[in-house]
Amino acid sequence: MKRVLLSLQTLCLTAALLSGCSEAELPQRSLQADDCLREVQLEQLDAALSRCDKVVAQYPNDPAPRNERSLLLALKGDDAAACREIEAAHKLAQQQGTGKLDPMLVSELSMRRRSCQSGS
Repeated sequence: MKRVLLSLQTLCLTAALLSGCSEAELPQRSLQADDCLREVQLEQLDAALSRCDKVVAQYPNDPAPRNERSLLLALKGDDAAACREIEAAHKLAQQQGTGKLDPMLVSELSMRRRSCQSGS
């Protein structure tokens, strides 16, 4: 009986120690140029936009974050601001030369720019 109680106490002590231990918090990774749309939830667009503002500030010469910020602004219903972002992204793309950019980004910029120009 003593052995059972001792084993039970050891088990309880081990469980208590393990439950009290937790992993150290992982270091936060630095912002990447494609972080604007990472884990976006529609009910938290303001938080996503805030994160995207930081990404744009960290990558001021990269048109991709501005393209993504444009999408977030459009989702919020601010079409005028979304179109201003597309124009800024387009200018950056032109400065860099569209041949150096991801073809999908160039296509998205072109499509969104036409949409802004047509007013839809």
